[in-house]
Amino acid sequence: MTAALSIFGIPPVITVVLVILVMFGIVLSGRYWTWEKITMALCLVNLIYIPAAFLVHPSVGDLLWMGIIPNIPGGFNGTLFFFMMANIGTTIAPWMIFFQQSAVVDKQMKEKDIPWGKFDTMIGALFTIVVAVFVIIVTGTLLYGMDIESAAQAVHVIRGTHPWVGTLVAIGLFDAGFLGAICIALTSSWAFGEVFGWAHSLNYKVKEAFWFYIFFFFGLITAGLVVLIPGAPLILITLFVHVVAVTLLPAALVFLITLLNNEGIMGKYKNTLFDNIANITIVVFIIILSTHYGLSTVFPSLFGEV
Repeated sequence: MTAALSIFGIPPVITVVLVILVMFGIVLSGRYWTWEKITMALCLVNLIYIPAAFLVHPSVGDLLWMGIIPNIPGGFNGTLFFFMMANIGTTIAPWMIFFQQSAVVDKQMKEKDIPWGKFDTMIGALFTIVVAVFVIIVTGTLLYGMDIESAAQAVHVIRGTHPWVGTLVAIGLFDAGFLGAICIALTSSWAFGEVFGWAHSLNYKVKEAFWFYIFFFFGLITAGLVVLIPGAPLILITLFVHVVAVTLLPAALVFLITLLNNEGIMGKYKNTLFDNIANITIVVFIIILSTHYGLSTVFPSLFGEV
C-alpha cells in the first residue's frame, strides 16, 4: 500500500496511519455482514486490471503461445523453486484455512449452507486466477525483459510510458494490499481468540471481545512499523514470508485431511476417495517442491547452478 501511494507523492507514514485507522473503523463498523459487504466491494476493485490489460494492446499471438506453452527461462533451479514457492505461498497460504473456518463460524452458516459455501470458495478461486492472468498480461506486455525488483518500481516504469495504465495498476496494488492486511490481521485475531478462549467475533462489541479487537489493532500496528523501518528489504521479507508459509502448509493440510477423514466428526461429509487423492497429491507436490528448493539452496550444482 505504501508502494502504491508513493507514486502519488504520499509519504509512507501517512499511508500507514490512515490505513490502520480505516481498517479499524471497518472492523468496528458493525456485524460480520457489514464487514463482508465492504470486503466484497474491495474485491471487485481487483477487476481494475482487466481494463488495464486491454489498454496495453497485448499481442494475441504471444498470449496464446506464451500463455499456454510453459516457458521456463533458466531451467529448473533454486530461483525458479523459490518463486514457485512464493507464488503458492501467497495463493494457498496456511492462514487462509483458519480464515475460512473462522469466517464460516462468524457468518453463522448452517449445514444447509454447505453447498453455497463450496460454490463461494470455487468462485473465489476462479476470481483469483482471472485477476492474476490479467496482471500477468499487463506486466508481461509492458515490463518484458526489464530488471524489475519491486511492485513500486513496476508501477513507476508503467506510469512513465502509460500513465493511465500505471494509475490503474497502482490502485489495484493498493487494493490487494488492503485486502491482504485486513484479512490476515483478522485471521490472527480469530486464531488467538480461539486458542486462548477469548471472545472472538465481529458480531461482538469491543467491550464484549476486548482482547480480540486489541490483538487486531496490535497486528496492524506491528505490520505498519515493519514497513516504516528505514532501508528494510521489504521485497525479500515479503517473498521469504510466502516461502515460509508454503513450507508450513503441508503440516496444516495433513491435520486438515486427518480431520476430514474422521467419520465421528464429519459424518456424511467425510472425505471420499477422490477427495483424499486430490488432497494428498497437493500435499506431496508441495513437499517435493519444498525439498527441491532446499536441495537447490544447499547443493546448487545439482540443478546446474554455480
